[in-house]
Amino acid sequence: MAVQVRLELGRILASRTFRHSRRLRILLKFCVERTLEQPDVPLREYTIGVEAFDKPASFDPRLDPIVRVDAHRLRVKLEQYYRCAPEAGGVKIRLAPRDYRPVFDTLPAGEAGVPPEESSRIPEAGSEMYNTYLLGRHHMSKRTAGSLEKATVCFKRVIQAHPSFAGAHAGLAAARGLLSSYGYREPAMMMPNARDAAMCALQLDESDAEAHAALGVVRAVYELDWDGAQREFVLAFNSRSGCAEAHLWYAQWCLLPLARFDEADDEMRRALGLDPLSAVAFSLAGWGRYAAGSDEQAREYCRHALELERHFYLPWLVLGALFEKKGALDRALESFREASHYSGNSHLVMGHVGRVLALMGRSQEAREILIGLRKMSHERFVSEVDFAMVHLGLGEVDAAIECLFRARKSRSTRLVLVGVDPFFAPLRRQARYRALLSEVFQGQPAIQSLLV
Repeated sequence: MAVQVRLELGRILASRTFRHSRRLRILLKFCVERTLEQPDVPLREYTIGVEAFDKPASFDPRLDPIVRVDAHRLRVKLEQYYRCAPEAGGVKIRLAPRDYRPVFDTLPAGEAGVPPEESSRIPEAGSEMYNTYLLGRHHMSKRTAGSLEKATVCFKRVIQAHPSFAGAHAGLAAARGLLSSYGYREPAMMMPNARDAAMCALQLDESDAEAHAALGVVRAVYELDWDGAQREFVLAFNSRSGCAEAHLWYAQWCLLPLARFDEADDEMRRALGLDPLSAVAFSLAGWGRYAAGSDEQAREYCRHALELERHFYLPWLVLGALFEKKGALDRALESFREASHYSGNSHLVMGHVGRVLALMGRSQEAREILIGLRKMSHERFVSEVDFAMVHLGLGEVDAAIECLFRARKSRSTRLVLVGVDPFFAPLRRQARYRALLSEVFQGQPAIQSLLV
């Protein structure tokens, strides 16, 4: 039995689900080995804290809940591993509630190592679950908080019915990543979940391009591992089929933040070649050209986006930034108000409205936007980048930089685009701002060239 358990432990620790969860791997290995060696000795929080996590002898589990918290995470992670694993060993390892000693379940004969039937892995085209999967993808294309939440619900329903369908796990990873990337939900909650869903998809299908791309986004904007992000996107591009979202996210979240503007535009064009009716791709290509200083190209991209979907908020947001850049503040405000209306009055747009009001000299209205954002932040996540926009519009440079440092502390994913946003360019003369960007981009040469 011990041999089978250790073989299963090795499979778990080497799996994609656990590969990047160092502390959970330490915890699982310690608990399994200690239980095998001393099956009759209870495992205590104090013992795990001191011997597994190298806590000092003064460690008090009543004051430091690290063991309880990680044990809960480990239970969830093990459930995910067994839900996603295309094959299982002869033994299943689980952590029972309120106990730190693992339970080793022997699987019935015939269950171990048998891949699930293909019919259970992929819902049949035209079936209710397949249509639910497509509905999730439709919701995801809207890029609003409500639509992305609906997408996650759809993908979860499909996973419940078809737990081995890699596409649904990849879709869930993408939706969760977008909820964080667009600043709708707290990154510390969404991004680890997005990473887990992506790894689950890749455990089922290592060639899933969307899963690699979603993992690339996590590596870039949450972990700030720019080289690791690049590797994931390369794997996405080498997969079995073209994935427009992979090229789009590579451009938006990896190349643009690093000021690799021409490469980003090439990737946007590749995305549009694969999905020429994507208002999202046209809009984001427009923002990329705005950041690069190619304003006429940016307007052309936005025009195409609005031809496809006039009630989509993203092209209005980019057009507002373009008008603002020209000094046409009345038209900028009009465009931002359109974006606000079509986004459901999202805080994502409120910061833009506030900064233009400030630039127009309507300081009181801009401060009311700040108050509204702060009230909203008591109920849901609001990126500090939104506050920084308004403060900078008001000429409050120190307050804006303080907001950006708070954005870094909360790991706001939108922070990675601040360095190339022309609106924030005046801050490049500030030493603290330059230090912040150096920390975020870790010496990446292209972005550093902007600070020279």
